Amino acid sequence: PNVARVDYTNGVAELLLEPSGTNYCKQGNEIGNSYFTKTRTSVISDGVGLDGKTAYKLIADSSNSSHYMTFPHIFDGDGNNYTFSMLVKGDETNLRISAGDTSVWGCQIIYNLKDKSVESENLGGGTIKHFIDDWYIITARGQGLQNSNTNIVISLFGDSFESSFTKNGAGLTLGFLQLEKKYYNTSYIPTYGAIATRGADSLTNFGSSQIIDSQSGILFFEGSSIETSGNKRITLNDNTPENRVILTFGASVSSSFTFVKSNSVYASISDNTFDFTKNAKIILKYKENNFEFWINGILIGSDTSGVAIQSNVLNRL
Repeated sequence: PNVARVDYTNGVAELLLEPSGTNYCKQGNEIGNSYFTKTRTSVISDGVGLDGKTAYKLIADSSNSSHYMTFPHIFDGDGNNYTFSMLVKGDETNLRISAGDTSVWGCQIIYNLKDKSVESENLGGGTIKHFIDDWYIITARGQGLQNSNTNIVISLFGDSFESSFTKNGAGLTLGFLQLEKKYYNTSYIPTYGAIATRGADSLTNFGSSQIIDSQSGILFFEGSSIETSGNKRITLNDNTPENRVILTFGASVSSSFTFVKSNSVYASISDNTFDFTKNAKIILKYKENNFEFWINGILIGSDTSGVAIQSNVLNRL
């Protein structure tokens, strides 16, 4: 807690700031627990997991039938988006993630674990990406259903993606299960028998008036926003609302540059054409009578009238 997290997914160090999240899977890393209902499957230990604890493998029995386990999906009837994610290791079988009951389904995603690809998508969407070493992260997205019998179903599938097959003892190592009420997954939130929530990340007490030039400068941002609802802001300030350089990602895929001195707005430039859920390089340039807003090398707008903030004022990002 209270330590900046750095994401190297794209090959470079990127600061990871995430919104508040809740994991509704009550046993995120203990698939042998009775919270999960197993049907023609069992769970065995499989060495040491990524957290230094025992890893667990879901395996099929000897019957020529379907092999799966379930846990309760609590979003019955709410119609909201949800995302299930987990880590998977191995390719002895293929995999299907479903949300629903025997007659109504919110999503059915089949994963090809030989090719590490999504084989098919029905009523939702899925991804599979390399995480670390032999581990892959899979996601399945769907919508809450209008019925009262909904589960998340994790099914082992045969080599030809058949739901019924015979392959005694074959299976997959699974861990870090997470169910969120979002249309995307966030980093893992540990659970140990109860729903758990992580607070929104924030960055404070960064920088000082000695390294941040209050009178003129450039605020550079490279990255993207993972959601489009509400306003997300990156701000240079003096720990008050009176003096600020603000980059805002707003609703409906809009973005803006605002310059505030002594609680008065001297520059306000906005854009609603660029999709900020995609990676971008953004520059906010501020100087007396010279304010510019750039996205990916394109000048979005400028303002040639406005006073500068006094020196040694901005000291916080």
